[in-house]
Amino acid sequence: MSGETDRLIRLAQQASETPDLREYDSLISTGEQVSAALLAITLQSMGVPAKSFLGPQIRIVTDSAFSVARIEDVETKRLRRALKGASFPS
Repeated sequence: MSGETDRLIRLAQQASETPDLREYDSLISTGEQVSAALLAITLQSMGVPAKSFLGPQIRIVTDSAFSVARIEDVETKRLRRALKGASFPS
């Protein structure tokens, strides 16, 4: 997906020489969303149970330093539930 991320960066630069970092992060994260979904689809086609999750779906909390944010907390309840309900091949 690096080509896609590069394309998104160019689009942001075309829109503004100094894009708002919050919006920049939002744009760039779409590449990661695509990668996660494609990985889940690929694993499913191989018979491996998989789901992709976005940050808000599992509540990943970061500090407010856009573009260099650090993860402060991950709510694992939904992930644990998904793992518990999955049947993995042996």
